[in-house]
Amino acid sequence: MENIVQLRKTQYDDLVEKAEMNEAEIEKRADELYQKNGTYAISIEPKVTDFDNKIKIKASAYVSDWNSKFPISDKDKRKIVQVAEEKAANLLENAFGDIIYNINAIKSAKAVLRNRIRLFTGVSVTGWILAIIGILVILFKN
Repeated sequence: MENIVQLRKTQYDDLVEKAEMNEAEIEKRADELYQKNGTYAISIEPKVTDFDNKIKIKASAYVSDWNSKFPISDKDKRKIVQVAEEKAANLLENAFGDIIYNINAIKSAKAVLRNRIRLFTGVSVTGWILAIIGILVILFKN
């Protein structure tokens, strides 16, 4: 059964006006819904690993939209992660300069320097011991 409802022209116009939201109201409502239901997060974690005296610095990121009613596609997630990782790497490089990429070379140069200092210290101590023994032999020989 179909109901027919009669309205006055003013009542009809009021209903039409209420039904047609203007663009500002739509944007306002969309923003409210996004604040309520749009739960996206980007997490960036700089990682420093020291394995076999080699240091590796990498910024990794991931996108979280588990509780969102409007999930992001995997392709878009990969794009976001790639941009976030590049930006984090640039921030690290700008903050610390080339030293980040030269840490391993500096560590190996430090080890070589430490070994050479030990070698030269050993040669120097041995030379002094031999000189003292030589002086003592000469003094007691006479």
